[in-house]
Amino acid sequence: MLSYARVAVLQVILVVVCAQVYASQDRGYVQHCGGTFTQFTGWWEPQNLTVGKPIKIHLEGTPDQDLSGGRGSVSMYVPPDSKWPQVTVNQDISCDFITSKIPQAFKKYAKDCPLRKGRKYVLEFEQTVPEGASGHVRGKAQLFVNHKLVVCGEVTTYIINKDGR
Repeated sequence: MLSYARVAVLQVILVVVCAQVYASQDRGYVQHCGGTFTQFTGWWEPQNLTVGKPIKIHLEGTPDQDLSGGRGSVSMYVPPDSKWPQVTVNQDISCDFITSKIPQAFKKYAKDCPLRKGRKYVLEFEQTVPEGASGHVRGKAQLFVNHKLVVCGEVTTYIINKDGR
């Protein structure tokens, strides 16, 4: 039987190894911030973004209900610890919107819309960083169905403008 001290040492070693693995990758991670989606995860590369340059995005999750639409909300906080967002965009989301506005991400699932309860969806796509905020920022994206939070993801990163600042 392992003593408490040995368990604590093993936990510390595990944390250090995981921290080194994450630190060695130029990758940022999406923080799941609520909702009923299960096993929602995501990451992007590179961790720090540059305006006009591409980023690779990876998202995956499993809906707890069939999803054919809802109300999406994306907010940006500058600086990241701001209580109120600098910008918020709300958008009705439907199967038509998903397949016509973001086809590269959902192309392989277009025929499956609505998204099916219990099926794991994996999305990988590239996006060019648009003009806008620079510096240290926090972004938050949410999807609501009938005023109920279904999925929420939050990221904190650094955006470098075209001047390199």
